[in-house]
Amino acid sequence: VFQMPNPEQVRDGRGPDVRPTKTIDNVGDGNDLCILKDVLLFTQHGVLRVYSLIDPGTPTYVGKCGPVGDACHSQTIVADGRRAFLIGRNAIVMYALSDPVKPNHLATHRGEINAWTGCVAEKYLYVGGSDRNSGPLPETRCRLDRCYRRP
Repeated sequence: VFQMPNPEQVRDGRGPDVRPTKTIDNVGDGNDLCILKDVLLFTQHGVLRVYSLIDPGTPTYVGKCGPVGDACHSQTIVADGRRAFLIGRNAIVMYALSDPVKPNHLATHRGEINAWTGCVAEKYLYVGGSDRNSGPLPETRCRLDRCYRRP
C-alpha cells in the first residue's frame, strides 16, 4: 500500500518520495487486483481474495470466494461493477458482484484460452491473448449466463 502525493505536491515533474505504508503478505498469486467501491480483490488461482478498504491505509482481510478444489490460472481481473471475470491460460471464472464483499461464483469456462487481458462491453466479455500453436486467439465472448468460444 502506497500513500500517493497530492497533485499540488508535484512540481517540475518531481514530488515527494513514494514509499510503502503497508505490505500485505500472501494475498494471492500476484497477477492482478482491482478496487470496487471500498473492496480490494486479488486473484488467487481462479479464486478472489477479498479485503475491506473501509480504512484505505489498512486493508482488512474478509475472506476468499470461488470454486473449491478447482484451481486454475488467473492472469487478470476484468470487472464492470456488476460482475467480475478472472481470465487465465486455462479458464474464465465468472462472479456476480451485487455485494463486492461477497462475490458470488457463477460459472467456470474451461479450455486452452491462453488469455491475459480483457474488457467488458454490455453483456459480452472480450479477451486477448494468443494460441501457442496457431497464431492469434479466436475471439472469445462470455455472456453472464454462459460462455462460449467462437470458431
